[in-house]
Amino acid sequence: MRGSPAPTVELQAKCPSCGNPVSDDRDFCDSCGAYLRWENDDEQTAVLTPQEAPAAAVDEPAAEEPPVAPAQPPEPQEEEEEIVVRLRRTDGDYASADPIDLPVEPGSTAQLVGLVRNKSGIVEHYDLALEGVPPDWFTITPPALDLLPFGSAEDGHEAEATIAIHPPRSCEAAAGPRPVRLIARSRSSVERSSNEARVQIASFELFDGRLLPAKVRSQRTARFALPIRNRGNAPLALTPRGEDDEGEVRFTFAPSRLEIPPCGEARSAVEATAPTLRKGPERIRNLTVHLDGADQPLSGSAVFVQEPSVRQLPLTLWRVLLTILAAVLLVAASFAHWTSSETGLCTDGPDTCLRYDTYLEGDLNTDVPAPEHLGDFSRVFNFGTSIGILTLLAGILIVLGALTGRLAWFAGLLALAVLTTVALTSDESLGLGIWLGFLGAAAALGAALVATAARRRD
Repeated sequence: MRGSPAPTVELQAKCPSCGNPVSDDRDFCDSCGAYLRWENDDEQTAVLTPQEAPAAAVDEPAAEEPPVAPAQPPEPQEEEEEIVVRLRRTDGDYASADPIDLPVEPGSTAQLVGLVRNKSGIVEHYDLALEGVPPDWFTITPPALDLLPFGSAEDGHEAEATIAIHPPRSCEAAAGPRPVRLIARSRSSVERSSNEARVQIASFELFDGRLLPAKVRSQRTARFALPIRNRGNAPLALTPRGEDDEGEVRFTFAPSRLEIPPCGEARSAVEATAPTLRKGPERIRNLTVHLDGADQPLSGSAVFVQEPSVRQLPLTLWRVLLTILAAVLLVAASFAHWTSSETGLCTDGPDTCLRYDTYLEGDLNTDVPAPEHLGDFSRVFNFGTSIGILTLLAGILIVLGALTGRLAWFAGLLALAVLTTVALTSDESLGLGIWLGFLGAAAALGAALVATAARRRD
């Protein structure tokens, strides 16, 4: 009996990436697209191909062949990544895939180094980005890599890039860890990420506030607002406290403790209570509020003008009242009797009033020619040339200067001079008009004194 024919051995190339058979005249694998030409001939594998057996002789029965075991499917091979992306510290290596801790101060820069390896069979372009922080927080140099296929040359299939991480010194860069990964994205939309790095953003403290308003008037309790803004990147807990120069003011705050998140604001209502002033002048109390619980010292100041409980009229009101009183008295005195028989202003004939010629002849014994033939203007002449017109003018001047009090001195002195002269030279007993005029002049001078004091105080 003849034996089975021996199989012959044929060499057929296989793709090193996927293991599928390929033709010798192909540069790339038809199944996975991998580049084939850098492989050596010794990597070809032997394939056993059975030949057709010759026809068995008629006179000899064919030998029974042993049963052939069914072919076992090939074991699945783990697919190798076409892009390898790794991160390391500037003083580290790529050996470990564990997360990397990178401390950084807001406003400063820390660096990582990233590696991209092209294990595909084609020349590829990779755009780089950092995932986990805003785009303006990092700079990658270079921002893109062009790599040759793996195995096509001794180098050129991998390259490194420097990642500078520079979070801003603002409250948006919240303190704490931020996980980041380097992302490499190819032109064929294949994307791979690196091992994780934890960017540890350090905390910094920065806040501002003030005490509003800057000045408060009250008899016993002054109320202020204390707004605080946290410009740091960590939560802030503050406790306000107050003090005054004399240690007599009691402070209360609502709330008594402020907890403010980064970029947040808070407000406390402040009450400053002082012992009651029964009488006397108002008191100026200088207040200061401090914020405890932070490294940054911060305080705000304000003025508490404490008024007495028995309130005194302000100087401006006194001046206005004295000005009005002086004007009324001087006007009334001008029309009243200055002597027992003569009025200050002439409303009728010259015999019953202190017209200039009547006063000069009667009281000063001076011959003065009297005007004649005035006709219809005689009443106007009598009124305008009487002595009382001067006190009437003084009263009008005081009213015109009531807002500032600057004319009170002139009006008061003018009225006092006229009235004193008439009182000393009169041959008759003095009438009510003289005494009203003296009171009006005194009120005018008092208004002038108050106005001067108010200007000096301001």
